[in-house]
Amino acid sequence: QTVSFWIKPNSNTESILKLSDTEYISASSGTLSATGFDTPAIYVNGTTSTTLTANVWQHVQVTTATPITADAVALGLANSAYLTGELDEVKLYNYVRSTQNRIEDFNAGHPAPGSPIASAIGHWRFDEGTDNQCSGGVKDACNTGSAGTNLDAEQTGMAIPATSTSGWTTEGRFGMALNFDYSNDKVTVIDNSYLDVNQHTLSAWVRFRSFGALSEPDNIIAGKYDAGASQRSYILFADSTGHVKYRTSSDGASSGTVDSTSTTALSTDTWYYVAGTFDGTNQNLYINGILEDTDTQASVFSGNADFVIGATSPSSRFTAARIDDVKLYNFSLSPEQIILDYNQAKSTQMGTFSTQSDGVTGSLSSSREYCVPGDTASCNPPVGHWKFDEHTGVYAYDSTGNSNTGTLGGDGAGDDIPEWYYGKSGSALMFDGDDNVNAGTASIVEPTSALTISFWFKASSQDAYNRFISHGASNRGYEVFMYPSSADSRIEFNLGPDSVEKGVISNAGIAYNDNKWHNFSGTWDGTTMIMYIDGVKQSNVNSTATGTLSYLGNLTVGQSENGTSPYTGLLEDVRIYNYARTPAQVAWDYNRGNPLAHWKFDECAGSTSYDSAPKSDDASSTYDGTIYPGDTSGDNDTVGTCASGTTTEMWNDGTTGKRNGSLGFDGTNDYVSMGDVLDQTTNDFSISAWVKRGDTSSWTIVTSKGGTNEPSYFFGVRDTSDVLRFIIRDSDSETIANSTSTITDTNWHYITVVADRDSNATFYIDGKPAGTANISSESGTLANNDDFEVGRSRDQLSHSYGQIDEIKIYNYTLTPLQIVNDYNTGAVYFGPETGSAE
Repeated sequence: QTVSFWIKPNSNTESILKLSDTEYISASSGTLSATGFDTPAIYVNGTTSTTLTANVWQHVQVTTATPITADAVALGLANSAYLTGELDEVKLYNYVRSTQNRIEDFNAGHPAPGSPIASAIGHWRFDEGTDNQCSGGVKDACNTGSAGTNLDAEQTGMAIPATSTSGWTTEGRFGMALNFDYSNDKVTVIDNSYLDVNQHTLSAWVRFRSFGALSEPDNIIAGKYDAGASQRSYILFADSTGHVKYRTSSDGASSGTVDSTSTTALSTDTWYYVAGTFDGTNQNLYINGILEDTDTQASVFSGNADFVIGATSPSSRFTAARIDDVKLYNFSLSPEQIILDYNQAKSTQMGTFSTQSDGVTGSLSSSREYCVPGDTASCNPPVGHWKFDEHTGVYAYDSTGNSNTGTLGGDGAGDDIPEWYYGKSGSALMFDGDDNVNAGTASIVEPTSALTISFWFKASSQDAYNRFISHGASNRGYEVFMYPSSADSRIEFNLGPDSVEKGVISNAGIAYNDNKWHNFSGTWDGTTMIMYIDGVKQSNVNSTATGTLSYLGNLTVGQSENGTSPYTGLLEDVRIYNYARTPAQVAWDYNRGNPLAHWKFDECAGSTSYDSAPKSDDASSTYDGTIYPGDTSGDNDTVGTCASGTTTEMWNDGTTGKRNGSLGFDGTNDYVSMGDVLDQTTNDFSISAWVKRGDTSSWTIVTSKGGTNEPSYFFGVRDTSDVLRFIIRDSDSETIANSTSTITDTNWHYITVVADRDSNATFYIDGKPAGTANISSESGTLANNDDFEVGRSRDQLSHSYGQIDEIKIYNYTLTPLQIVNDYNTGAVYFGPETGSAE
């Protein structure tokens, strides 16, 4: 029999329910009891426990092998007393629910694994990136499994800051991981009852660098195993030839051990999923979801050994490996469940954070989260990254594994240090004009020949030359500060190579003390300094800087290192890279590479086409466009609405777009104007759109900006030759670039041009390369005072005929993989081929 329910009691002494007058469940002083039940087993939140906590929701399940009459069921009443609190989801079963069933009940019916709530009792993701991140600020590897803080772990022996063989690493299988050096590195969970599992599963991801040849067990992955004290329970390890073994003991001694051994020998420097299971009789070993060996065992010894990852207990054997995502279940996963666990508890994995350095293979590691998908440019994670997501305390931790911990400080008056606050994403720090974060003097955050600095800020006021970040002062290291209001509140990025001050300043006419979120990025490749605000490249002023940086004082956020020029406002996500990020990488940091502007044409009514591209702040201005339907000289003379049936309306002509609605153009005088925006100046950029030609002898004009005798650019489908045409002009002459492939029908097609100003314009049709043309002679500014328009040529004499949908403008060069992903609307698209889902 099983009784299951959710409860939120007002106190820890309560009468909960009864099945009969002599069989009931209650709690006294926080201890649950099942009166009249024969040898009951009590579980709270999926694990063995009798503790009931007041004023919080918790799941309780009571089982007994003896039948219960249940002839007087009452909820909220037991032993003549009543419940004060809330009761929900009460269930009675006429059998004993299994451990897996119990986990599923606790997880609202979700399977185990495969639940959004923890199915494993122990789950160590190793995504902390720095020590002392668990509850209480003491333990290092936090348990996200159902046993909670009871299984938080502490690392010992790890290098601080991390090295390539020891400590936190961004090169995890999923996010971050830990490197173990085969010397003294380990992660330990002190023995407690949660670790005493008979039926169980132990799984992990491991990437060995080498295999030691000491007596077994060696090359330890994880386990609860102390051979010296005859406290052997269970352990995963590899032998000297790379074969994985799962060893259990029924009595703690060597005589009770059973080994399950893989037929597969692991290769070094390759990630593998390994798992051992025991169901009370059968002991199985899996690699990458495939059964490698099965044996029989009587039971698994509980014992008092600690649970250790990367070593035995006590430490006599270690491992030379990178380990990630260790899990301990208190039940045996089935072969089907092993596949789910191997696939991150998902039936299907769709898409990854980015790609590996080859630009093709998907990657879920933390280090590749900083890299543009499909990009083969050099890309490494930052050397310092302070997310400010701690929400509490006096430390801002560096998530790179380099242990550049920042200390919150102020003027020493009371609690006057930066205040934790809601941020752009996660939390942020509020600086009130005399606060700072001191991140020390570690050489790793003192690049000498190239760097990138980036952060998010929301300035609330500006009265002086206030420092966002400073290290070594402007005539030695780097600093970023904002001018006072009297000087237009512009931003300056300064470096001091060879003690000579150089700097770049943000564009004039834009004040950034506007109480809105903005993103700053400053890059230096050893010669050229570039500044980006909200993903937009700023004017280069005194941008050449050569020499070597040197440093004085501490790396300081929120004021100068000598305590002057304090900043007022919010800051978060501060990053230092030891190389110059490319424009595409800067855009990736800013908004994951999303377009600078995006017109979906889904409004289906009205004369405004709204820009839906993500912006730095919800209150930031957008590149909205005004729709001009022309007059009666063309087929369209009003904007109208979608599906109106009126043939003279632009929206009606665009009723069935490629994605939802679109906008129809009559080839005579329809166009959309966004105003004098998106000059591109000297930027690389990309343009993409879905187009459906009205016929094969008319222009389909996507965008134009500027006149025919001034700096300008234009993109569309040619009327006579059916090629994609891109025209770019930076001064007295222009380059006309054509694709080699053509569009000779009136179907929907996805077209893209990627403008690398130092080399080629590259064309794509439906995600496939469609030719290149050299445009390197047009590397000067494209700035002009004309409107950015859709559907009309630069000389305003030619107009688009057909439908246009989903125009996107990027201020960097898209990779081929990004273009394919956009063509497919992501890794997987669920929806109709055209138009809207009904």
